Amino acid sequence: MRNSRKIPLLLFIVVLGLVFSGCGGASEASYNNAGDGAVNYEAPASEPVEEAPDTSHDQSQTALQQRIIVMEGSMTVKSYEPEPVVNFITQLAERYGGYIVDSSLTKHPVANGEERTDGYIKIRVPAGKLTEAISEIEALDLTVVTKDLAGKDVTAEYVDLKSQLRNLEDAAAQLQAIMDNATDTEAVLEVYRELADVNEEAEVIRGQIQYYDDVSSMSSLEVTVNQIVDEPTPTPTPTPKPWSLSPAFEDSTEDLSRSMKNWLENVVWFIVYFIPNFLLRVVPWLLAIYFGGRWVLRKLKKDKKSIEPKNE
Repeated sequence: MRNSRKIPLLLFIVVLGLVFSGCGGASEASYNNAGDGAVNYEAPASEPVEEAPDTSHDQSQTALQQRIIVMEGSMTVKSYEPEPVVNFITQLAERYGGYIVDSSLTKHPVANGEERTDGYIKIRVPAGKLTEAISEIEALDLTVVTKDLAGKDVTAEYVDLKSQLRNLEDAAAQLQAIMDNATDTEAVLEVYRELADVNEEAEVIRGQIQYYDDVSSMSSLEVTVNQIVDEPTPTPTPTPKPWSLSPAFEDSTEDLSRSMKNWLENVVWFIVYFIPNFLLRVVPWLLAIYFGGRWVLRKLKKDKKSIEPKNE
């Protein structure tokens, strides 16, 4: 009795499964076969067609995995002749395939009316040659006062600029397509202005990217060359000798003998030189004045007596 009841139930389940499987096959056939008069299914026109993946962005990201480092160096040195040092650094930059950014020689007045010459030069050399260039400069006959070597990682800024440029180029391409398909004059002019602004901003970004490319491939080196000027040697202050009686006695004796010598020289000069010169030059004039005066006085007295009347 129990088995006779199960048979109708199993038959019902099998028939129901066949019905559903037949409906599924018919619906699938209707979607895949458009020529049977069934429903013809077509993909909507607005549904995007899947394209091949763009690998250019991945390639650029792989290239940027190498860090972008900007290396800069600076030195301050002293030399007796700065000009040959500046000339050597100039030739060094050319030899390494670099170039000169700035160079100067300046004269400064110093004590005693002399001049000091200071030099300055800034060069760019390939990044891999910067340390070699510094080593060659240090090998010269000079004194290194300061030396600095610094690196700045600009990878983040570089990647950001690349991303901005890619977005601007995409926007420019879309604006160009819109302008090509537009028929309204005002719309064309508006899109043209937008396209010009986008292109101008893209050029600025390209310039910044080019700058990072240049400074990362060519490192800068600044060298200041100060001339060494020998200062005059200061005269040492003599140390006073301690006082003693013997030097004082010797000094007194020397002073006395010097005074006696001077006195004797004056006496001899007076007797030998002054008196003869006085007698020869002055005494004759005195005698002439004396006798001439007496003669004049006598003559005046004689004339006076001859003029006076005689008493009778």
